[in-house]
Amino acid sequence: CVIEANPEVCARNARSDHRFVCGDARDPAQLRAAGVETAAGLAVMIPHDAAVLEIIDAAVAVNPKIRILARLAFVSTGLEAKRRGAEQTIVAEQVVARAVRELAISWVTG
Repeated sequence: CVIEANPEVCARNARSDHRFVCGDARDPAQLRAAGVETAAGLAVMIPHDAAVLEIIDAAVAVNPKIRILARLAFVSTGLEAKRRGAEQTIVAEQVVARAVRELAISWVTG
């Protein structure tokens, strides 16, 4: 199930094979509507770190056993996400740093 805040995106996907819940994923009622109470996992992939942290808090309150994968921009927010209950994080700063390192090494070793 996808929780989508943008009504236009919800409307475009109304006939898709995926279930869409239109609303704010920070809202426990929307999380329940999406089935988070009984879900094994939740992937939080929105590009706003503060909202991601709020979603993690809400999801853990609805289902303390849920496994959470969260996308974040900064290392500090990634650490906070883990502290709040995210099991795994994908942190843009780290992904970019690894890519830059690999390119730099390939240039040097040629």
